[in-house]
Amino acid sequence: MNKFHALLIFAISLSVIMTSALAASSLNSPSTCSGQWNNCSRAFADDANRAAASVTSTSNKTGTWNNYGFSISNSSTIDNVTVRADFFASNIRGYINVKVSGDGGATFGPSHVIGGNTAEQTFLINVNNDATWTPAKLSDANLRVQATCFKQGSGSNPTCRLDWIPVQVDSTPFDFAVSVNPSNGTVIQGNNATTTTTVSLLGGVSQTVVLSSTGCPPDAFCFFSSPSSGIPPYTTAFQVITTTSTPVGTYPINVTGTGDGKTRTAIYLLAVNSP
Repeated sequence: MNKFHALLIFAISLSVIMTSALAASSLNSPSTCSGQWNNCSRAFADDANRAAASVTSTSNKTGTWNNYGFSISNSSTIDNVTVRADFFASNIRGYINVKVSGDGGATFGPSHVIGGNTAEQTFLINVNNDATWTPAKLSDANLRVQATCFKQGSGSNPTCRLDWIPVQVDSTPFDFAVSVNPSNGTVIQGNNATTTTTVSLLGGVSQTVVLSSTGCPPDAFCFFSSPSSGIPPYTTAFQVITTTSTPVGTYPINVTGTGDGKTRTAIYLLAVNSP
């Protein structure tokens, strides 16, 4: 194998590594709200404005924030969901109870109580286990964040102040890798060569990957044994059948997998020799 071909294989391998599944993270703000909080829209952004709710020992106030604008591919897995609440109250008796819904508000998950602080503080609420999160449950139609202001303890009544209540979603898109083993071979004119092609799942929800090849030597036949497509992980044999008229030489053959709008390629380097 000459230096050019060695560098070519290295470059392709590096490309596969660099394009492997990378987790995506998005911190999105709501754009719609409703309920009993005054000026609930002031919690749409991190600024000097605050949504407010004044409560007593017998009267709580609830607001709901939604339309977070998440658009996550159905082939992605949801790794973490976190609600951020920038909150404080007029006295230490002011608290909020935060809940999330993944079904448009029909049901809400468990309570997450924060507060008791009179200076603004950022609270990160892990709601990853509050629902079996899917991309659909994080859509504008389904994701809701509810915050209820309440008083805890005796004394003067508090006013809750909510500056910002975004949601962070960490997800992993579907991705895969294609490899061949061995990555190079030698064949005499008129004989056959075989390598094993492996399609590996790197992340996300596995989707169908179809295999193809380019760069087959002249007067030779290249094909995959069954299966030539499937749901990763899977393996198949890639065969090259040469003829006596196949020219002597070294041929980089591209073994390519395509699925979910992604393409991944490995190189099978075949040397054809004379008898």
